[in-house]
Amino acid sequence: MGSFTFQTIVLVLIGAAVFALGTINIRGHFRMKRPGVLFKGKVLNVKLLERRDKEDRLIQHYYELQVQCRTTDKTFNIW
Repeated sequence: MGSFTFQTIVLVLIGAAVFALGTINIRGHFRMKRPGVLFKGKVLNVKLLERRDKEDRLIQHYYELQVQCRTTDKTFNIW
């Protein structure tokens, strides 16, 4: 079997990382293909909000959305 060189160990680790990322991406792809995972909908309302701390320094900007989603048997709103 011989001794392992540094280059061999690095190649094995890179191969294991590529294999792990590939299987995770494949699982995510098939998870999104299952029926009932994704809803169709439309945006009803959008509001830009900003959050500040006590010294009036900006912390973050974010959007608040109201979305109307539709499934096969019902319609509902999500904030």
